[in-house]
Amino acid sequence: MVKRSSDTRPQKNLDSKRENGTIPMFVLALLLIFMGAQTAPAAYGNIPKRFPVLAACTRYEYNIFKGTDFNKYKFPEVTTVSDVSRWTKQYHETVSEVVDEVFNGPPGPPVCTAPSYEGLLPLSASPKLGELASSLPSWNSLTWQVPPAGTDPEDFDADPDLMNTNAGKLSQLDVGTVLLEYLRMYECALVERSLFLIKDTYDQEKDRDKRMENLKTEVSGDVLESLLIFLKGRPLNWPMYLNFFVGDRQIILSELTQARRSLNRTLAFLAGFNRMRPIDIELKCLQQASLDVRNGLALAADASSCLPRIWNIKDVLRDYK
Repeated sequence: MVKRSSDTRPQKNLDSKRENGTIPMFVLALLLIFMGAQTAPAAYGNIPKRFPVLAACTRYEYNIFKGTDFNKYKFPEVTTVSDVSRWTKQYHETVSEVVDEVFNGPPGPPVCTAPSYEGLLPLSASPKLGELASSLPSWNSLTWQVPPAGTDPEDFDADPDLMNTNAGKLSQLDVGTVLLEYLRMYECALVERSLFLIKDTYDQEKDRDKRMENLKTEVSGDVLESLLIFLKGRPLNWPMYLNFFVGDRQIILSELTQARRSLNRTLAFLAGFNRMRPIDIELKCLQQASLDVRNGLALAADASSCLPRIWNIKDVLRDYK
């Protein structure tokens, strides 16, 4: 049996090809890195003069939904108030006030002699809408930044108070955008509370107990009220803690389920109202014009009654004596 000698020449040729291909790839990689280092800063620097900062989904960076200050409450309100119940009441009352202002419209009659719809239909933001928008991140100048030095274009003379141009352009047509952002902050506060519900409820009840201890000395003259406060304000009332824990959890789940759905229905109704509002104002102006025409005809009739009759045309107009 004849043994065949192993031929290693194809393997050597393959290794040499790999070595020859590695050097060009390495050079190409260095070239791409060098080109990227030259072009990336230019692309990164081409940013607008003022750009928004995305708001964090938390309640601690903005003074919208704050914790309860139990020092403002006395017995028995101090035993029933909680953070979640306050936030829910605040949210629904604020949305209701903004929506009511939209339906009530601007005060006074419409200016029917205006040359354009801007004068006929005032679009300036209502007081409640402006107050709500000023507390939200997208309409707050603190959430806008100026590009750093060396970027293109530079904006060294920017006024920090005027960085957010949204605040100056707020109109009544932005009510949907403002309410949706307010809903987002409300949902973020509820979700964040649900994630740390055990700890936050514990801290809330500790603050409540401190207030109850202070109330004991304030009402020391009333024996019955002092006894009730003592029974409800013993160190960390665990039944009260469990009661607020369960109650707040139910409120959070209910609000996260119903709040957005209710607001979407409200905004759909507001959209239809805003679409029909110009027609409503046109009809009011037409009614006012018809009243003016009727008053003008009445004045003409009164004036014609003072003129001489056609059959008395030959008579003198004045009674000369």
